[in-house]
Amino acid sequence: MLRIFVAGILFVLTTPVFAVAGSQTYSSPGTHTFTVPAYGSLTVKAWGGGGGGGGITDASITGAGEGGDSSFQNVRAGGGLGALPHDAGVSVAGVGGAGGIASGGDINIDGNSGQNGNPYDPISGAGGDAPNGGSGGHSARSLEGGHPGSPPGGGGGGGGGADVGPDPEAYFAGGGGSGAYAERTFYINQLSAGVSIPVNVGGGGVGGFGGIPSVPGGAGAPGRVSITW
Repeated sequence: MLRIFVAGILFVLTTPVFAVAGSQTYSSPGTHTFTVPAYGSLTVKAWGGGGGGGGITDASITGAGEGGDSSFQNVRAGGGLGALPHDAGVSVAGVGGAGGIASGGDINIDGNSGQNGNPYDPISGAGGDAPNGGSGGHSARSLEGGHPGSPPGGGGGGGGGADVGPDPEAYFAGGGGSGAYAERTFYINQLSAGVSIPVNVGGGGVGGFGGIPSVPGGAGAPGRVSITW
């Protein structure tokens, strides 16, 4: 009887814990907590938030908000920059924001820059498309507000100006840069089962808005972190 009891204990102690496949996606901006399950391999995909598109007043193109970073441990997908402000007396083309920077992954792809505005077309700059993610907000025409980026990570499109002629006095805003993309696969024993790890999801940057009257820029899309095992 004792021999059977000891054999039962040894079976429990030596039987491996089998991993069950699963997934978890975080798309609400902010900090979340992920508890590491039993796994054979675990893949993290992260997109940073998109930058906002530039807005227009009767005086200048205003700056827009930067997208937030998304991260899991050292895997980081940076947020895109908002469209840049400029001196209306110097330039009539709004400058698009730069894309976010990726780091810490097996795959790191920086975000795409937003396009510059083109008053001679006339059309505003589209937001940057996120790598493996959402598209940027598309371009706008005269007196049209900027279009938002698509999640995850698309940059917002710039607002459209007016009164275009041979010597334009209108201003066509630039688009926001997209969030970056980072991906990493963790293998068994690289993460300890049961440990809680913070997961940060970057928000989208607000579109530029300079007061009344104003044509606002489109908002950047929030980022995302997807985990599968």
